[in-house]
Amino acid sequence: MFRHRPTLALELLSNAGVALPAYRAIRFEDSTLSQAVPVERYADLVIELEADQPAFGIVVEVQLSTDPDKHYSWPLYAATLRSRLRAPVCVLVVTADATVAAWAGTAIELGTPGCTFVPVVVGPGTVPRVTKIEQARQAPELAVLSVLAHGGEDIGLDIALATIAAAAGLDNERAALYTDLAYAALNHAARAALEEDMDIRNWEWKSPFVKKWVAFGKAEDVLAILDARGIHTDEETRARIRGCTDPVVLDHWVRRAATADALADVLDA
Repeated sequence: MFRHRPTLALELLSNAGVALPAYRAIRFEDSTLSQAVPVERYADLVIELEADQPAFGIVVEVQLSTDPDKHYSWPLYAATLRSRLRAPVCVLVVTADATVAAWAGTAIELGTPGCTFVPVVVGPGTVPRVTKIEQARQAPELAVLSVLAHGGEDIGLDIALATIAAAAGLDNERAALYTDLAYAALNHAARAALEEDMDIRNWEWKSPFVKKWVAFGKAEDVLAILDARGIHTDEETRARIRGCTDPVVLDHWVRRAATADALADVLDA
C-alpha cells in the first residue's frame, strides 16, 4: 500500500505530530541498509522527500508482532539512511495490533547516558476510522489500514463497506487484495453481516497471505464458540483446529460448534 501511495507515510507522520519539511518531489530509496561489515539488512520501504537536495528520509516498517531484534536494527536503519542522505530521518512503524504498538513505541536505550532512539509508531489508537465512501476513495490505502486497525470494533462493518466500495474503482490486483484484507479484518458477526449485504460468500481470495489470515480467523471463531458453550478443547485439538486451512471444513465446524453438545459432534461429523 505504501508503494502504491507513498504520501500515506506522510499522512500518518502528520497525524502523529511529526513536522515535515517543504519538498518538491517524493521518491523511493534503495531499501538495502547495509553496515560497513558484510551484513545486509532490508527495511520494508524507504522513502525520500526531495527539495533542492534530500530533505527528509522515512524508513517504513510494517510490524505484525513483537521482535526484540528490531530494537537493534531500527536505530541502525535510521543512522544508515541519515548518513546516506545527509538529512533528517525517522523510522515509521505501522501495526494493527495495540500490544505491538505499545512495544514498538518504547524508547530504545543506545548505551550512552541520555541517548535513546524512539520510532514513530502508528497503531490502532492513531489510525482514523474511515467510514465514508468518499473519504475512502480519496485515500484507499488509509481506508485499508483503518479496517485492519478497527475491523473488530462495532464500527468495523461500516469501515469495511467504505473500503470495499473504494477498492472497486482501483486496478484489479489492488481491488482484490484490498477487498480480501477488509473482509479478513472483520470479526465473525461482521463478516456474516457483510455476506448478507454483498455477494461475497463465494469470493475467491487472491492473496495467499489473506487466505491464511481468513483460515486463522475462522479457526479462532470455532474455538471461541466452543469456549462460550463450555466445550473443553485440549492443546492438541486447538492445534488441529488452528492448523486447518480448508475454508469449507472450517465453515462446517463453525456451524456445528453453534449447536453441538460435545466436541466429537463438531470435528467428527
